[in-house]
Order: sequence, then C-alpha cells, then structure tokens
Amino acid sequence: MTKRVQRLGHTNANAITFVGKAREITIDTTNNDLRVHDGVTAGGHRIPNKATNDTLYGAIADVAANTAHAATTSGNPHNVTPADLSLVIGTDVQAYDAELSAIAGLVSAADQLPYFTGSGTAALTTMTAFARSILDDADAATVQATLGLVPGTDVQAYDAELAALAGLTSAADQLPYFTGSGTASLTTLTSFMRTLLDDADAATARTTLGVTINKKTTVNVPGGGAALAEVTNIANVPLVILVLDNILPVNDADQLWCKLSDDNGATYKEAASDYEYSMVFLHSGTSGWLNSSNSTGDNEIPLTGAVVSNVAGEGISGVIVLTNPGVAAPTYLNSDLKFRSSAATPDHRNYVTSGVLKGTSVAINAIKIYFGAANINSGSIHVFEIGG
Repeated sequence: MTKRVQRLGHTNANAITFVGKAREITIDTTNNDLRVHDGVTAGGHRIPNKATNDTLYGAIADVAANTAHAATTSGNPHNVTPADLSLVIGTDVQAYDAELSAIAGLVSAADQLPYFTGSGTAALTTMTAFARSILDDADAATVQATLGLVPGTDVQAYDAELAALAGLTSAADQLPYFTGSGTASLTTLTSFMRTLLDDADAATARTTLGVTINKKTTVNVPGGGAALAEVTNIANVPLVILVLDNILPVNDADQLWCKLSDDNGATYKEAASDYEYSMVFLHSGTSGWLNSSNSTGDNEIPLTGAVVSNVAGEGISGVIVLTNPGVAAPTYLNSDLKFRSSAATPDHRNYVTSGVLKGTSVAINAIKIYFGAANINSGSIHVFEIGG
C-alpha cells in the first residue's frame, strides 16, 4: 500500500521565524521553497525552488563568461561595460572632449575666468566684481546704466550738428559756424573780436569799440512856459544829438531859433556874422510846395519859419545834431523838425536846416533854443552824446 508523506508547511511570514528540530524539513508555502532546520536558526536554511535557482545560476553563468573574456581584454579585467554600470555616454556621462579636458586642467581660484587660448588649450583671466555686475545685466539699457553711459543723461546722444562740428579741424583763431542743416565750417576770430565778445553789455562793448553813447540829460520845460531851453556841459564828443519832443510856443505862429556858447552858457555867440545857414522847408497841404532860405552872416540860426502852432499835440518834434562841438574849429549844426502849421488851412511843415558857427578857435559846450516872439510853453529835449 502506497504511503503519502506530507511535510509541515508555513507561509513565508511564519517560515522565516520558525525554528525546527535538527534535520527537520518544512515548506515555505508562499515561495514554494524548502527550509532545512538545525534546531537553532530561525527560518532554517532556505533551498530555493527551480525558477529561483534558474535565475541565480543564469547570473552566475554571465559572471563566469565575463571572467573568461577578461583574460583577453586589457584595461578592463572584469569586462564591465557602461551599460552594466547604467552609464550611457552622452546621456549619463559626458563623452571625452579636448576643450573640457583643457578646462579641467586649470586650477580654479577666486575671481578667475577660464578662456580658450587656442584649440584644446585654455587659461585663466581675472574677472572683477564690477565685470560680473555687467554680465548679469539683461539688456543694453541696463549695461549703459551700469557703465554710467546712458545717452542723453550721462553722455551726449548722437546729433547731426555735433557730428558736423566734430568733422572740423580746429586751429588757432578759428570759430565754428553752421553753413546749413547738419553742415559746419570755420571762420577767423581775431583777438580783437574776442575782446568784444567777452563784453557783458552794450555799454562795455561801446567802450571796447571806443564809442560812447550817453543820454546826458532831459530838459523839461515847466508848465507855464520858459524863456528858453538850454543844454549846457556838452562834452567833447564827435556828435551831440538833441531830440525835441512836442515843443510848443506860448504864442501861435511863432518861430524857433538857436544859438551856441563856448563858455557853458554864460554868453552866446550872437554877432551879426557869427553864423551862416541854409534852410529848406516843405509844405504838405493841399497846395504843397518846397521853398528855402539862407544866409552867409547872421547872429542866430533859424530852425523853423514863423508858423509854429501852439495847439496842444501839434508842437515841434525832430532832431538837432551838433558835429564835433568840443573841437576848436567850425561847429556844424543840422536839424530836421516837423510840426503842424498855424495857417488858416491846417497843414504839416518839415524844416531842414544846415548851419555852422564860423570861426576856428572855439569849442562849443552849450546851446539854447528859443522862440522869437514869446516863451516856450511846454515840451522836452532829450540830449545824447555819441563818441568818446
């Protein structure tokens, strides 16, 4: 009669802790492995099943084959391939490169930057903290700000006019000037002109030029009238200009005259032959005409005819010019005066007089202006001295 033997079995969880008797055999029902016990070791000694054995022996066979191959392979005695180590070149590790090898041969240090000196060769150069502050800039505008070179703020932005000036060749006493839009040239600037260009105002410029224009005074005729308008202390200058502003006579149809003095108005030249003159007058009324009068010897110089109106706002206005009054030589007087006539038919008159104080040894320093019949009623005279 056939007998069946059934061995004691445990799940893997119990099999690995079970301590069997010596020479007792149990079954790991989870992995279908045998366990031989020695009465001491928990779990006994495992005998794997066939599938597990096949896997283990296959691995051993591979190692044996690699060992046999190693006998004929120099430098790799165990014939270990990158795939065996899970190191795929170009994926897991870097393939050999001459440039990387050159960099690897450098000795790194603080503030040192590697750079190539040739094919497969490299060296180090210093990179300062400032240089690194440029390298981290995101765009050109930020680099400009880091360098303090922002166009229009730190440096001059490009300009066609400035480019034209930059294209000139500088030289002594040369002044740049524009000849058109975006074009320039040079012209001579003398040392004398520079003394004029540095003058702060017109008065200083006139001094540099040796010309003086001074408003000496204004003679105002008080209300109620005055016998005459007198200008004294005339300087020794090339020209004295008297500007008459609305000079009115007390009487209607009066005539304006003048005399000159060489003792500042203490006395006036009025001998019968002291003056000579020529006077032209124009009438602009409905029957306009031109007339004149003259004298080669007189004691005064007429400035108008006896037709000056005394109506307010219609007085005499114009200029009287004395030429070289301070020189001991003949003094010339020229006048150009305009006013409203007192004639029954109102019209306008223009009198132009050219006169001279004869004699060769007097210097004039005063002039008086007066009407022939009565006082001056109102008006003013502005006096200008020109020259120096």
